Amino acid sequence: MASTAQIKAIHTLKSKLHLDDENYRMNLSRYGVNSTTDKNFSSKMAGDFIKHLSKSVASIRFSAEAEKHSATGDVAKKKYYGTGERGYQHHLTPMQAERISILENLLQWNESEDRSQKSEDSNKRLLGFIFKQTGKQKAVQMLMNYEAGKVIVGMQRILAIGDQAKYNALNKMPNKQLKNLLTQSETKNT
Repeated sequence: MASTAQIKAIHTLKSKLHLDDENYRMNLSRYGVNSTTDKNFSSKMAGDFIKHLSKSVASIRFSAEAEKHSATGDVAKKKYYGTGERGYQHHLTPMQAERISILENLLQWNESEDRSQKSEDSNKRLLGFIFKQTGKQKAVQMLMNYEAGKVIVGMQRILAIGDQAKYNALNKMPNKQLKNLLTQSETKNT
């Protein structure tokens, strides 16, 4: 039988998906049960059902985010995704991934004189910086939480150019304010 923690997770995901009772029962019927409290609803079945609902939540978030950006005309140059906690490992969070992307754009590491070299130079710069900060060759998405923190601090220090007050201000800024800084600097450059 499914544990109470699994049942709570299922009901949380159900509410995030805004599933009505009919659709919820239809999804449960795939596992041969009508209710999460059914004695035939095993722990393994509950785990599979949670994975199924989680994928649905993730796809909805991704499509909503893409729709929001296309509606506002806000096209990100490059986007990294963080997964957060995965078992005992703590990968970078989505906010850390977003911050690295914003800082990369502010530092103009994604721009090159030669258009054909653009993505290659951008990746080399960021990967080289990650190696310098962490001592490991890793893509942004593979950074651990503490490694992402080192990369972010290093990028903010470069952006502050030795000015401690500017670094403190950057460090306190939420990602939304950093995005505003980015759009302001892009409008100045055009």
